[in-house]
Order: sequence, then structure tokens, then C-alpha cells
Amino acid sequence: MEEELLKKIDEISDEMISGIKRIVQIDSVQSEAKLGMPFGEGVNKALEEALKLASELGFETENVDHMVGIAKYGTGEDYIGIMGHLDVVPVGEGWIHPPFSAYEDENGRIFAPVF
Repeated sequence: MEEELLKKIDEISDEMISGIKRIVQIDSVQSEAKLGMPFGEGVNKALEEALKLASELGFETENVDHMVGIAKYGTGEDYIGIMGHLDVVPVGEGWIHPPFSAYEDENGRIFAPVF
């Protein structure tokens, strides 16, 4: 499984990087709950975009009550899962780079704004 996974990561790395940069550009500060959006519109948009990306990359996805997204790769007992969160703290003042932006350095590392 490990060798297969590393090969898959190599195959999809450009799409992963592009998708991650797309997701961090979404204003996902928790806001007023709405029908089907318990954490507000921005968090819901980020969740939908993350699940869309995972699906495009070949993961099996599930949206659990618009609160949790599940992305799995593999079958049976031999699979990987990804955990993370998509909500962020309110923006505030004093950002070095614009909030909800992302850039890549010469080594391919993704950076989001620094406060």
C-alpha cells in the first residue's frame, strides 16, 4: 500500500497543490448558521470545495451532516484517511499578506498569510 500511495501522490501532486491553494482562499470564518450550513456559508463552501477536490483526486468522500467531510483512499483495512479543519479565526488587522491568499515558494511549499 505504501508504494502505491507514494506513486499516487506523485501523480496528483500538482492538482493537490492547486486545490489546497484554492481552498485556503475561501473565507471560512464561522458565521451565522443557515439551513444545511451549521457553521455558516463560508465554512460550508470550504467543506464542499475540499470534498470536491478529494473526489477529483480519487478519494471516496462523504459529507456528514454538513459538519464533517470524510475522504478515504484504499479499501478494506488498508486505506488512509485525512483529518483537518477548514474554519479559521476572524481576520482582524495587521496581515503581512492578504488574508485568504496562498502562495508557493521555490521549493513547492504552500504558505498562507502571516500575521
